[in-house]
Amino acid sequence: MQKLLDLLDDDDDVQNVYHNAEFPEGWEE
Repeated sequence: MQKLLDLLDDDDDVQNVYHNAEFPEGWEE
């Protein structure tokens, strides 16, 4: 999972879409 996030880290838009699609809002908090 972390590797996937690291790969997406180069593209904030992709990472944001991934987080919004997979996790509820505020998941990181």
